[in-house]
Amino acid sequence: MKLIDKENLLKEAREKFESIKNELGFKSTFEEINDTFYINDYILSLGFVSERFSRQICGRIVENYMSWLNYLQGLVFPNAGNIVNLNESKLINDSEKKEIGKMLSEIMAIITTNSVVAITKDKKIEARFIDESVTYWNSSFKSRATQIIKKINDGWKK
Repeated sequence: MKLIDKENLLKEAREKFESIKNELGFKSTFEEINDTFYINDYILSLGFVSERFSRQICGRIVENYMSWLNYLQGLVFPNAGNIVNLNESKLINDSEKKEIGKMLSEIMAIITTNSVVAITKDKKIEARFIDESVTYWNSSFKSRATQIIKKINDGWKK
Protein backbone atom coordinates (compact mmCIF):
# COMPACT_ATOMS: atom_id res chain seq x y z
CA MET A 1 0.00 0.00 0.00
CA LYS A 2 1.38 3.35 -1.00
CA LEU A 3 2.11 5.94 1.67
CA ILE A 4 -0.56 8.26 0.28
CA ASP A 5 -3.12 5.43 0.40
CA LYS A 6 -2.24 4.80 4.04
CA GLU A 7 -2.61 8.46 4.89
CA ASN A 8 -6.00 8.65 3.14
CA LEU A 9 -7.19 5.46 4.80
CA LEU A 10 -6.22 6.68 8.27
CA LYS A 11 -7.79 10.07 7.57
CA GLU A 12 -11.00 8.34 6.49
CA ALA A 13 -10.94 6.26 9.69
CA ARG A 14 -10.59 9.40 11.83
CA GLU A 15 -13.45 11.11 10.04
CA LYS A 16 -15.73 8.09 10.35
CA PHE A 17 -14.72 7.72 13.98
CA GLU A 18 -15.88 11.24 14.78
CA SER A 19 -19.11 10.57 12.94
CA ILE A 20 -19.89 7.34 14.82
CA LYS A 21 -18.83 8.87 18.12
CA ASN A 22 -21.42 11.62 17.61
CA GLU A 23 -24.04 9.14 16.41
CA LEU A 24 -23.58 6.60 19.22
CA GLY A 25 -22.57 8.97 22.00
CA PHE A 26 -19.67 7.03 23.48
CA LYS A 27 -17.00 8.93 25.38
CA SER A 28 -13.77 7.10 24.49
CA THR A 29 -11.40 9.00 22.25
CA PHE A 30 -9.81 7.67 19.10
CA GLU A 31 -6.45 7.74 20.85
CA GLU A 32 -7.71 5.66 23.79
CA ILE A 33 -9.22 3.05 21.53
CA ASN A 34 -6.25 3.01 19.17
CA ASP A 35 -3.71 2.78 22.02
CA THR A 36 -5.55 -0.18 23.48
CA PHE A 37 -6.82 -2.06 20.43
CA TYR A 38 -4.56 -0.84 17.57
CA ILE A 39 -7.36 0.37 15.31
CA ASN A 40 -4.99 2.06 12.85
CA ASP A 41 -3.01 -1.14 12.37
CA TYR A 42 -6.23 -3.08 11.95
CA ILE A 43 -7.56 -0.69 9.30
CA LEU A 44 -4.26 -0.73 7.43
CA SER A 45 -4.11 -4.53 7.50
CA LEU A 46 -7.66 -4.77 6.12
CA GLY A 47 -7.11 -1.98 3.62
CA PHE A 48 -10.52 -0.40 4.07
CA VAL A 49 -12.78 1.45 6.48
CA SER A 50 -16.17 -0.20 6.71
CA GLU A 51 -19.40 1.66 6.07
CA ARG A 52 -20.35 0.29 9.48
CA PHE A 53 -17.14 1.48 11.11
CA SER A 54 -18.49 1.10 14.64
CA ARG A 55 -18.95 -2.63 14.01
CA GLN A 56 -15.43 -2.81 12.60
CA ILE A 57 -14.08 -1.24 15.80
CA CYS A 58 -16.20 -3.55 17.94
CA GLY A 59 -14.91 -6.53 15.95
CA ARG A 60 -11.34 -5.49 16.65
CA ILE A 61 -12.08 -5.11 20.35
CA VAL A 62 -13.62 -8.58 20.48
CA GLU A 63 -10.71 -10.05 18.51
CA ASN A 64 -8.29 -8.67 21.08
CA TYR A 65 -10.26 -9.94 24.06
CA MET A 66 -10.81 -13.35 22.41
CA SER A 67 -7.07 -13.74 21.99
CA TRP A 68 -6.55 -13.10 25.69
CA LEU A 69 -9.49 -15.32 26.60
CA ASN A 70 -7.99 -18.25 24.71
CA TYR A 71 -4.57 -17.71 26.25
CA LEU A 72 -5.86 -17.36 29.81
CA GLN A 73 -8.19 -20.31 29.41
CA GLY A 74 -5.16 -22.42 28.49
CA LEU A 75 -3.53 -21.49 31.79
CA VAL A 76 -6.50 -22.71 33.82
CA PHE A 77 -7.59 -25.59 31.58
CA PRO A 78 -4.48 -26.68 29.68
CA ASN A 79 -4.81 -28.80 26.58
CA ALA A 80 -3.22 -32.16 27.43
CA GLY A 81 -1.74 -32.34 23.94
CA ASN A 82 -0.09 -28.94 24.17
CA ILE A 83 3.25 -28.97 26.02
CA VAL A 84 3.33 -25.15 26.17
CA ASN A 85 -0.11 -25.03 27.85
CA LEU A 86 0.87 -27.75 30.30
CA ASN A 87 4.14 -26.05 31.30
CA GLU A 88 2.60 -22.60 31.64
CA SER A 89 -0.34 -23.92 33.65
CA LYS A 90 2.10 -25.38 36.18
CA LEU A 91 3.50 -21.90 36.78
CA ILE A 92 0.13 -20.63 38.02
CA ASN A 93 -1.04 -21.44 41.56
CA ASP A 94 -4.64 -22.16 42.59
CA SER A 95 -5.29 -18.63 43.83
CA GLU A 96 -4.06 -17.19 40.52
CA LYS A 97 -6.21 -19.68 38.61
CA LYS A 98 -9.26 -18.44 40.53
CA GLU A 99 -8.34 -14.87 39.61
CA ILE A 100 -7.93 -15.89 35.98
CA GLY A 101 -11.34 -17.56 36.18
CA LYS A 102 -12.83 -14.22 37.23
CA MET A 103 -11.07 -12.53 34.33
CA LEU A 104 -12.49 -15.10 31.91
CA SER A 105 -16.00 -14.29 33.14
CA GLU A 106 -15.37 -10.56 32.81
CA ILE A 107 -14.04 -10.97 29.27
CA MET A 108 -17.03 -13.12 28.31
CA ALA A 109 -19.37 -10.45 29.67
CA ILE A 110 -17.70 -7.97 27.32
CA ILE A 111 -17.72 -10.30 24.32
CA THR A 112 -21.36 -11.30 24.76
CA THR A 113 -22.37 -7.65 25.05
CA ASN A 114 -21.02 -7.22 21.55
CA SER A 115 -23.12 -10.21 20.46
CA VAL A 116 -26.19 -8.50 21.90
CA VAL A 117 -25.32 -5.41 19.85
CA ALA A 118 -24.90 -7.49 16.69
CA ILE A 119 -28.36 -8.99 17.14
CA THR A 120 -30.31 -6.00 18.46
CA LYS A 121 -28.50 -3.16 16.65
CA ASP A 122 -28.99 -1.15 19.87
CA LYS A 123 -26.77 1.92 19.57
CA LYS A 124 -26.85 2.67 23.32
CA ILE A 125 -25.55 -0.79 24.12
CA GLU A 126 -22.92 -0.44 21.39
CA ALA A 127 -21.73 2.86 22.87
CA ARG A 128 -21.60 1.27 26.32
CA PHE A 129 -19.69 -1.72 24.89
CA ILE A 130 -17.01 0.53 23.42
CA ASP A 131 -16.58 2.62 26.56
CA GLU A 132 -16.65 -0.35 28.93
CA SER A 133 -14.14 -2.26 26.80
CA VAL A 134 -11.65 0.59 27.04
CA THR A 135 -12.36 1.24 30.73
CA TYR A 136 -12.05 -2.42 31.69
CA TRP A 137 -8.77 -2.76 29.83
CA ASN A 138 -7.22 0.30 31.44
CA SER A 139 -8.65 0.06 34.95
CA SER A 140 -8.42 -3.66 35.57
CA PHE A 141 -7.41 -6.08 32.84
CA LYS A 142 -4.08 -4.61 31.76
CA SER A 143 -2.49 -4.64 35.22
CA ARG A 144 -3.77 -8.12 36.05
CA ALA A 145 -2.72 -9.56 32.70
CA THR A 146 0.69 -7.91 33.07
CA GLN A 147 1.27 -9.68 36.39
CA ILE A 148 0.30 -13.02 34.91
CA ILE A 149 2.33 -12.69 31.74
CA LYS A 150 5.41 -11.49 33.63
CA LYS A 151 5.17 -14.54 35.88
CA ILE A 152 4.89 -16.81 32.84
CA ASN A 153 7.79 -15.04 31.15
CA ASP A 154 9.94 -15.40 34.28
CA GLY A 155 9.04 -19.09 34.41
CA TRP A 156 10.23 -19.62 30.86
CA LYS A 157 13.50 -17.86 31.64
CA LYS A 158 14.33 -20.25 34.48
